[in-house]
Amino acid sequence: MPLIPTKTKTQQKTQVASAYLVGVALITGPIVLGLYSALLATSIANYNSNTNSYNSNTNTYSGNTNTNTNTNSDSTTDSEPIGDATGVAFLRGDANMDGEVDIADVSAISGYLSGNAPEVTEKCLDAADVDDSGSITDADYEVLYTYLFNNPGGVISIAAPYPIAGTDPTADTLSCGCYETETGCGTLTNDDPSRAMFLRGDANCNFVVDLDDAFVVMGKLVPDAPVPVGSFCCDKAADANDDGQVDVGDVESILYYIGEGTPLAPPGPLACGGDPTPDNLTCYTTYCGLASETTQAEPTTTTLYPAEDTYTSPSSVDTSHGSYTYMKVDNSPDYKSYLKFDLSNVSGTVEAATLRLYATNSSNDGGYAYLATNNWNENTLTYNNDAVSISEQAAAIGRVTAGQWVELDVRGSISPGSVNSFAIITSSSDGSAYNTSNSSSNRPELIITYYDNSGSGATAIETETTIEQEKEAVLSPSEDTYISPSTIDTPHGSYSSLKVDNSPDYRSYLKFDFSPYSGEVVSAVLRLYATNSSSDGGAVHIVENAWSEATLTYANSSDIGTLLQAANIGKVSRESWVEIDLTHAVDIGGTQSFMLKTTSGDGSAYNSSNNSSNKPELVLRYR
Repeated sequence: MPLIPTKTKTQQKTQVASAYLVGVALITGPIVLGLYSALLATSIANYNSNTNSYNSNTNTYSGNTNTNTNTNSDSTTDSEPIGDATGVAFLRGDANMDGEVDIADVSAISGYLSGNAPEVTEKCLDAADVDDSGSITDADYEVLYTYLFNNPGGVISIAAPYPIAGTDPTADTLSCGCYETETGCGTLTNDDPSRAMFLRGDANCNFVVDLDDAFVVMGKLVPDAPVPVGSFCCDKAADANDDGQVDVGDVESILYYIGEGTPLAPPGPLACGGDPTPDNLTCYTTYCGLASETTQAEPTTTTLYPAEDTYTSPSSVDTSHGSYTYMKVDNSPDYKSYLKFDLSNVSGTVEAATLRLYATNSSNDGGYAYLATNNWNENTLTYNNDAVSISEQAAAIGRVTAGQWVELDVRGSISPGSVNSFAIITSSSDGSAYNTSNSSSNRPELIITYYDNSGSGATAIETETTIEQEKEAVLSPSEDTYISPSTIDTPHGSYSSLKVDNSPDYRSYLKFDFSPYSGEVVSAVLRLYATNSSSDGGAVHIVENAWSEATLTYANSSDIGTLLQAANIGKVSRESWVEIDLTHAVDIGGTQSFMLKTTSGDGSAYNSSNNSSNKPELVLRYR
């Protein structure tokens, strides 16, 4: 029997990173299906490159014939063909029904053939019939193993339905009474597709819209790609741009949502719902449940303007600014702005909430929106009496341009049925300003889409699925430093800068404490403030935590192990922020270290946590 390999966490992350490269190629270059089919294949290259040690063992198995007889399948020989009469969708080859086709399925089929069948295998025998011969034999074991680990040129293939979940196209005596993957594949709902409940963009039905979903859709578009993409369970969910078809545009929509926060069409991504646009797409899943025929709700969208808005100024400490047409945000001097919205007429499940502000001057950092207490009035609030408390950060504004809108996703922070206040605060001295509700045009607005659960008017969609709302935290490094070959025994943990260069060899290190956080990482963005320009700002590597800013030097830095290159920084400009997506690299619940390193002689430098402003930060969103 061949040895069974184990995929390491590093290999899994490398595979996700490869999928991201595919997405970048789709957006930034011509869309050539043959090209990204090849790119898809590279996503498992790192995995396959690690199978050399056990591929050499396959010759000891391929020359033998397994003589075990499976008495479980003998009992079906006189049964009538079942075919797809049950209407149950499954993924061919996924014998253990975990939503993926991998080495664990080879093991499950082996167990079935030896009479030690896992319960999950017996629930859906069709999934274990890899060659669709109508029975489970040694050939299924051999085909699946060869497909996964010894398949140069992709000569060996898995019969349909694969890589897309579906019903059995061939009538046989095997059955699939239940296919219960972790993602919840169920019965076909094309008899009434308008009742299917789903999250837009969640192609693999795991209640999270991430790179895996883009990967799964690409797998559907290139069905011959040798990638076990797992269960493609809902066409409606995969139709990310809601144009009634699944195509490359949906991959782009998912990637823009992940990378830039561009909203997807409803329903989702935080609450299950029905399709607001009639089409012929179906769902092979009941992972969100089916809407009752009499209780299907239509979402309501409303635009709210501030009930009150103002700002405080240290240059006029006793003056209220509730009648002004603008509000200011700055760190030096300390300007803070406040907005209050009345959501008393909004009830039920919030589908989307976008705070829109119109910038009247440009800034490299427009600040952050925080939830704030309601103990203020625009006509009386001043710098001296400001007792407003802030809690969680709702959204980061980032760079703003005069004469343009900025849009902030605050859906995870608002509370329907009550008054909600926001404070706009920044740690940057590059101040910004926005119109207030007193302006004659382009006033602030909060656009909310929600399902009314009140029982009057449109009624709620019935579902037992609960999806935890996203939270956001901004972390500063617990330690940061750099090493220098010109001062090989000197630590630089107290310096205000971080240097990165290849000649001389400067490397920088940052450590973040994620121990207070738990759950699933939705996004993680490392923000660094560049103090000089460079054509190549370096790359971010995950490294071991065996270092301290007080003792790390060039001489002892070889003791730190490098685990994985996480991201490239690219070109950087002096006195501007750079943002690096580390979503696929961050593991919360512990401490994690990163190293900045470059192969370029065009060095770069960034502020450290010892700087008085524009310190490094990692913006974490999790649920």
